[in-house]
Amino acid sequence: KLISDGELEYVDYRCYRRYIKFKDYLEKSKAVDERCRDCILKRLSGETLENIGREYDVTREWVRQVVKKGFVKIQNSYKAETGFICFDEDYYELF
Repeated sequence: KLISDGELEYVDYRCYRRYIKFKDYLEKSKAVDERCRDCILKRLSGETLENIGREYDVTREWVRQVVKKGFVKIQNSYKAETGFICFDEDYYELF
C-alpha cells in the first residue's frame, strides 16, 4: 500500500522512503514571496548572481542574501509542515 501510494519506492530489493524534491516544494510553498521564489528557481537552473541582479536592477550581493534566506525559510517551512529534514536531493548527502 505504501509503495502504491508513492510513500515508499522499491529499488534493488529494498524499500526507501520517497521525499519531495526541493523544486517541487518551492513551487507550492507560501513561505517565500514570488520574487524570492523566482531568484531561487533561476539559481537552481544555473543562472549567475550577476545576471539575476541585472534583471531586478539590484546587486549580486542582494541576490545572494535573498537566495540564502529563501532556502532557510523553505527548509524551516518544510520541516514544520512534514517533520522531515530531508528533501530528495539531501538524502544521498546525509546517508
